[in-house]
Amino acid sequence: MTKEELQKILDDHKLWIESDGVEGERADLIGANLRGSDLIGANLIDADLRGADLRGSDLIDADLRGADLRKADLIGANLIGANLRGANLYGANLYGAKNIQSFQCGKSSRVCYTVRHDTCVMFQIGCFWGTSDEAIKKIREDYGENSYYERLVSLYSETSFWIENGHGELK
Repeated sequence: MTKEELQKILDDHKLWIESDGVEGERADLIGANLRGSDLIGANLIDADLRGADLRGSDLIDADLRGADLRKADLIGANLIGANLRGANLYGANLYGAKNIQSFQCGKSSRVCYTVRHDTCVMFQIGCFWGTSDEAIKKIREDYGENSYYERLVSLYSETSFWIENGHGELK
């Protein structure tokens, strides 16, 4: 896909978002080769990126709320500040992606994701998306205080964890 073709899709998608679907067109990037693309600040709300090759792409501050990223390849992608609230990451390959960590926990060993923003750490745990404080509150409601789940969220919230994994300090 050329840069011009991608820009046309992004422009049509932005119009689709801003007009509540009346104008433009939802971004259909199923299986698209977007390897190494500059998607800084891209508006990809509700975009269909199933199976897309996003290896090494720059998604800094991209808005991926509600995006379908099932089986997308995000190896080495930069997700600093990306909003993944409600995004479907089932089967996505996040190996080496910057600013995101995944871990398994809970009775069903579900995969949870944590994304570091400039001032906080956000968690996606099942349908839940929120800050570490909101995640801990929800976990306490479901599992009680000091559960293994809560300890994992606390660990992934610590600045030292992010520094040890090469992401630097929170502002």
